[in-house]
Amino acid sequence: MAIFIKKTICAILAGVMAIAMLSGCNGTVKQGAEKTTLKWMMLGPGEQTDSQAVMTEFNNRLEKVMPDVNLELEIYPIADYDQKWKLYAAANAALDLAWTGWLVDIIGTVNGSAYMQLDDLIEEYAPDIKNEIPDQYFKKINGGTYFVPNYQMMFKSPVGLRTHKEISDKYWDVKRAAEIFAQNDTMNEACYDVIEEYLKNAKENGDIKLGVSPPTFIFTKGKGYYNVGGICGVRISDKSLRVVANFEMPETKLYFDKMAQWYQKGYIRKDIITVQDPRSYDGKQDGSLIWAHSYFKGDNEKETAQYGFPIEVVPMDKRYYYDGEITSTGTAIPRGSKNPETAMKLLNLMNTKKGAELYNLLVFGLEGQHYKKISDIRIETFDYADIGQSNSKYGLWKWAVGNTFNAYLNQAYADDYNDYIKGLNEEVLVDPIPLIDFVLDKSSITTELAQCQAVSREFQNSLATGTLPDHESVYAEMVSKMKKAGSDKIVAETQRQVDEYLKAYADR
Repeated sequence: MAIFIKKTICAILAGVMAIAMLSGCNGTVKQGAEKTTLKWMMLGPGEQTDSQAVMTEFNNRLEKVMPDVNLELEIYPIADYDQKWKLYAAANAALDLAWTGWLVDIIGTVNGSAYMQLDDLIEEYAPDIKNEIPDQYFKKINGGTYFVPNYQMMFKSPVGLRTHKEISDKYWDVKRAAEIFAQNDTMNEACYDVIEEYLKNAKENGDIKLGVSPPTFIFTKGKGYYNVGGICGVRISDKSLRVVANFEMPETKLYFDKMAQWYQKGYIRKDIITVQDPRSYDGKQDGSLIWAHSYFKGDNEKETAQYGFPIEVVPMDKRYYYDGEITSTGTAIPRGSKNPETAMKLLNLMNTKKGAELYNLLVFGLEGQHYKKISDIRIETFDYADIGQSNSKYGLWKWAVGNTFNAYLNQAYADDYNDYIKGLNEEVLVDPIPLIDFVLDKSSITTELAQCQAVSREFQNSLATGTLPDHESVYAEMVSKMKKAGSDKIVAETQRQVDEYLKAYADR
């Protein structure tokens, strides 16, 4: 649901009456300065209980630095965002700011002139941004800048397996498992074997709980691959950067094989196919034994505090690398904006230390009501378990609002978190994969992508949960249907664009 912060009806009526009186007496109208209302479409949890109260306070404080500006937010959840944006773009609606990122076809949107080019606007109205966000993160499309990146971790993190520490202490050599994961570029038999040892021991001793969480464990099959968009990827260790369809990667087939085996062995709950939200059992005392998410230093402590019992997190890779994160989240100015200069000034605040107070207000809400201030950089959020969810009283996603390095640190983060992430950003830049800011233009393969996505939805869940007794034949059927849906055309077009990009990259 959209959030609308508007002038009061009384103020509008008073303004109309005043104009009418002036017109009747003098024949001319001399209006006082009116506020410019900026409309910002943002990705987030939707309207929350205290959204209106936070926006009122935000506009009160904004008045001190931008006295003639008022902000309206429309916040849409992931399921609705892309469709809502397409409607705005098609109508060339009067929208001043819009989140852009992985949900949006950025190349197609730029080519369709739905975003304004921002280079001149940044130079004139947001000069501070370039002092806080490094130049290499401003993605150039057709030679121009079309969005301000929301500065955060600008790389793909390795996956980390989560489990119950008290159980892994009994049945798993965690150090040996981490070493095996680090020694292997992709998710091969050796990686599965060291996990299965743990599952076998836990089951034999009655500690299997609900076993493996397939909706998250599926993340592990992408280990060692760089996602180039659509349905394709390249193996990072392949210096030729040959494009392959995700479903035809040998690691994908191996994943489906292992899930089928693990389901039969009782390492996956028998009712998995009928469970509405299997991920809701992750991080529960009586829930999943193993689940997966991204890995960062300090996750053990952070998630132990979050879930209320000791958590062991095992990294599945030894390096961080770029994977399109530069274009994963940012803010654009749509072509329908009537106030691009003012919109850019607000972006300057949301992405620099000058506007850190406003940024944190928008992200975390009101001090004393939504969080307790611990220090200048640290807070304790009251709605910690649900923050950023629709059922929370308030809390936006900091990476959807602006520069995350200006955000308060809550109980989820160590004091050195920002320095740690900035250090990793710089580390990854030392030896980046050549596709550091490649973005796939999907315009010529839109139909084929839609058809392949439909096929994936038809087969993915049953194959990924291991519940099929004849998964081999079902996998072969999926591959056949993908081919008929146009997967070969997608691979060929993606490879063509990668090759063209690499030629330009070599000339830099």
